[in-house]
Amino acid sequence: MDFTLNIIIVLIAAQLLLSANAEAYEKSVFSIKRLRKNREYHRLISSGFIHSGWMHLFVNSFALYNFSPVLVQTFGSIITALIFIASILGSSLVMWWRKRNLSDYQAVGASGGVSGLVMLAFFLYPDMQIGIFLIPGYLPAYIFGILFALISIGLTYVKNPQHIAHEGHLGGLLIGGIIGAFYYQFDFPTLALQGLFWLGTVSIAVWMFTPLRK
Repeated sequence: MDFTLNIIIVLIAAQLLLSANAEAYEKSVFSIKRLRKNREYHRLISSGFIHSGWMHLFVNSFALYNFSPVLVQTFGSIITALIFIASILGSSLVMWWRKRNLSDYQAVGASGGVSGLVMLAFFLYPDMQIGIFLIPGYLPAYIFGILFALISIGLTYVKNPQHIAHEGHLGGLLIGGIIGAFYYQFDFPTLALQGLFWLGTVSIAVWMFTPLRK
């Protein structure tokens, strides 16, 4: 639990400090314009440690609390932290690629990092049961992971009035899936894992090179 509690404390502290300092908050936001013109590459990571509000932070912290402990048990706190940061970076790079024509695009949140940890947890325990809020019953983790990826891909092509960074979620899922594939050395012993790799991971890589939504 060390990583889980520590990272949640860091996220809360960052939210408290940066929400009280508008200038520092702005310098941490993911921004296509700032990345392109000013080469402020720190935003690729810093944006994963700030949130649009406390509910946004709560949702990400809740997911971290539920899924990161299984990774700490397998990889330890340091490796789990590195995977989290790598997922944030992958999330930002995918957003940058997919939103490259929108100079005013901005985003914040640890959702990419969380998505990477969640996908990797699904690779480790593909049959664990996942409950969905307000929906009765449970889904096996590998089914949930596949649906999460495919639905997120679909949502990138429709209007997004909530301004949810689906591309960021997909970037995190992709990193988690790639790490999961290396964990098994691309030799998946079950159909569940094969489906999670091909439909939940490779599908994202294919989507990255499809036409952008106009």
